[in-house]
Amino acid sequence: MCGRFVQKIERRAVQDQFGVTGDVPVDWRPRYNLAPGQPAALVVEGRHGPRLEAAVWGLIPAWTKPGHMVSKPINARVESVWAKPSFRNPLRYRRCLIPANGFYEWKRVPQGRATAKQPYFFCLPDTPYLALAGLWDVWSDGEGGEVFTFTIITRPANHAMQSFHDRMPLILQQSETAAWLDHQRFRPADLQPLLAAGDVKVQHYPVSPQVNRVTCDTPACMERISVAEQTTWI
Repeated sequence: MCGRFVQKIERRAVQDQFGVTGDVPVDWRPRYNLAPGQPAALVVEGRHGPRLEAAVWGLIPAWTKPGHMVSKPINARVESVWAKPSFRNPLRYRRCLIPANGFYEWKRVPQGRATAKQPYFFCLPDTPYLALAGLWDVWSDGEGGEVFTFTIITRPANHAMQSFHDRMPLILQQSETAAWLDHQRFRPADLQPLLAAGDVKVQHYPVSPQVNRVTCDTPACMERISVAEQTTWI
């Protein structure tokens, strides 16, 4: 799965990588340990090209009735995304990209006679952002208010990632991002090649266990620490 990520939105970098027009969402600040239930910036297809939109992590389907709140999935499994009513329409018409400087995953490591969960940071060394494939929706609270929410699509982990988790986010190549946002692509045959993608090599290294605390949201979260295991590639 993908349960925490870093999102430092720098206007020039996100414009260059995703072709975004317009400004960063109002009151946006860098996030170094972004967690479910918190707002993030998405790249969506606007009338005049890609734009940034703020949304809360944890999808609320548009058809959810006020007072009958269902679960708010933070991840959508690529194997079943067409079959789930919560995801089917967003997959057709409301796809997004989540620009992430990197994401966190945990691994069990020895600690004395027991084990501990050591967090690792995953990123691309030569590209500012990972392009995580996602879905978004807009829910009405019945009183005129609207809530924008999103979920991140995940795929089975590749061989190297399996030592951390059995899932990983669906990461799109830069050459695939425009097609993912294209409103003219809404049939299974159009989207299946993109849903089958995502085997991108990312670098990972150990970071401080302070990442385990959702209240910790500082640049130190993503700084490398020294442990026995050296940086490798997946």
